[in-house]
Amino acid sequence: MRTYCRAYRLAELRAYTGWADVGPAADLGQEDVVYLWDDLTVVRSPVSEDEPAIHTSVTPQWREFCEARLGFSIPADLRYRQESGPDDAN
Repeated sequence: MRTYCRAYRLAELRAYTGWADVGPAADLGQEDVVYLWDDLTVVRSPVSEDEPAIHTSVTPQWREFCEARLGFSIPADLRYRQESGPDDAN
């Protein structure tokens, strides 16, 4: 279950050498905002689960780009919650 996402301008993600504008991304401009989820997929809207993803190819290179270039990381409190599971929260 995805629990965290962060907004980016599409131009920032297009800087990734393996990026390809397919599907919904092809109609978006550089300044459009998209959302990078904790599973490293990219979507146009963080609230619409019916909308197709813009980027789903999660490779080691993509992970490195997200962490090193974008500075993407799950906040420590949410990371702990994901690792411990919902039953361990009490």
